[in-house]
Amino acid sequence: MCTLIQQEELFVLKLTRKDTMMVLVFISDGSFAMNAEESWRRNELEKYSGIQSYKHLGTGVLYNMDL
Repeated sequence: MCTLIQQEELFVLKLTRKDTMMVLVFISDGSFAMNAEESWRRNELEKYSGIQSYKHLGTGVLYNMDL
């Protein structure tokens, strides 16, 4: 399943397959957006069993996690 969400300065793309989810968070601009990404991560990703890895991609962050 694929879902695209716009939240404040962020675009969040969620890709879900069986027991794994990848989330790509696109940051629109500036340090305020980085704070929004950190806040989003605390509020949204803590619902899942654990982030296996994440990587900053310049304009976004890619998360890989178990559901």
